[in-house]
Amino acid sequence: MTDHYAGELAYIDTMRNGMVPVKVTEVVAGAAGHELSGSITVKVTATRGAYRRGEVIAGNYAARIVPRSKHHYRAGIGRISPAYAWRTGPNPNA
Repeated sequence: MTDHYAGELAYIDTMRNGMVPVKVTEVVAGAAGHELSGSITVKVTATRGAYRRGEVIAGNYAARIVPRSKHHYRAGIGRISPAYAWRTGPNPNA
């Protein structure tokens, strides 16, 4: 499992607008990637459907915010690896 922190680039996994690119601005309550818990605030970095660049979205759960390194394509189908966790506090690798 890979730990991720505020300041990283990610996607919001949406039903209608696909994977919307965002930057994580704050991790209020951390959680593992497969959990429907946690509280993550993000800033949209590109306009996609109803999501506008610069918009701040608060209160997202961990399974909805996917680190960019955990999203990939295989045989033309988007895949998400759930082996990640959002953590509070400063990034020790930065």
